[in-house]
Amino acid sequence: MNKLPILLAVSAMIVAIGGATQAATVYVNPGDSIQAAVNGAISGDIINVSAGTYSEQVTLTAGKNLTFVGAGRDLVTWIAPAGGQCITGSMSGYTESMYYDISGFTFNTRSAADSTWGAGIEINRASSGPLSLTIHDNRFIEDRASGDGDHWGTSMLLCHNRYAVRDGSGNAAVSIYNNIDETWGGMTISNSQAYDIYDNVFDGCSDAIYNGHGCPDVAGQTFGDHHIYENTFKNAIDDLHPSNGTPAIWWQYYGAGEGTHLASLIEKNCFYNNDTAIEFVFDTDMTYPDHVLTDNNFIANDMAVSVVGDFASTVNAQGNWWGAADGPGPVGPGSGNPITTYVDYGGFATAPIDGVAIPEPGTIAMLIFAGLTALAAAWFRAKKK
Repeated sequence: MNKLPILLAVSAMIVAIGGATQAATVYVNPGDSIQAAVNGAISGDIINVSAGTYSEQVTLTAGKNLTFVGAGRDLVTWIAPAGGQCITGSMSGYTESMYYDISGFTFNTRSAADSTWGAGIEINRASSGPLSLTIHDNRFIEDRASGDGDHWGTSMLLCHNRYAVRDGSGNAAVSIYNNIDETWGGMTISNSQAYDIYDNVFDGCSDAIYNGHGCPDVAGQTFGDHHIYENTFKNAIDDLHPSNGTPAIWWQYYGAGEGTHLASLIEKNCFYNNDTAIEFVFDTDMTYPDHVLTDNNFIANDMAVSVVGDFASTVNAQGNWWGAADGPGPVGPGSGNPITTYVDYGGFATAPIDGVAIPEPGTIAMLIFAGLTALAAAWFRAKKK
């Protein structure tokens, strides 16, 4: 029997299948519509955006998996419309797989001083099907010239993605890394599961990461299991945010406590010059997961870790550097960054953690000088009275 025709037929089928599944690249140039490119793409395509400025809101369709590649965050500016987002997509009710990869952009979330709230990326409500989401090598900015606390921008709204579990190797389906976030509102990951957030710089973000647990906090819903590591959180100043007292990382429980709440790990981050670095709010009568904060450097924060709420529960914050060799104060034994009660600071480091970022020496000197200047001014005013 001559097998050659059969082999040729099989080879043709393989080529055809391979050709059908190969990703195409759709190019977008200044003056083109990114939304039009998305509408014309098929699942698996790459949207390649050339250097330039773009101003539009792009809506994603669940099931059309796309990769967005900008020419570079220093070369592509994407402006959100007032009160809108650059990229938005609700995955609600979709049960099949979803995949998005977004890199190489500067997202301007609020481009004018008097404009309303805006956001860079909003991909949420993937609670019925597996979501794979990668956001990396972007920058998020907003107008800050006005100092207008009634209007502010958000970098990413990634809420209610509860199907984003880890794989067998422990890798999260949602990875957010190597971004620069300079929005006042930071990012929101409420009521979601299994995010890896690493190698980012959050500068001036009160609410750099907000994680609320409680909607819908019912049996069968799972939240938490986040890993936040090797980031820098700096300059989260209350006055920049419409609700004063907003920390860089804000972890809040407000639901019924009937869902499954998994522990999260916050490690090897640098927190400096924040009004409050991390705050846990425990307002639900439940058994809280054993969160761990370890190997972090806390430097020049007005408050390092705060635990509050009607049902406050102790947080494991052992093995951190609190900015002084004798540990944290005033609840702790030392002169380092302050903490509240319900913070287990045991086994604290007596020097900055090796391999974890610290401010440049000049930055530390400037912070110390600013603090001493403020104390001297206060003493002088008191003497004049």
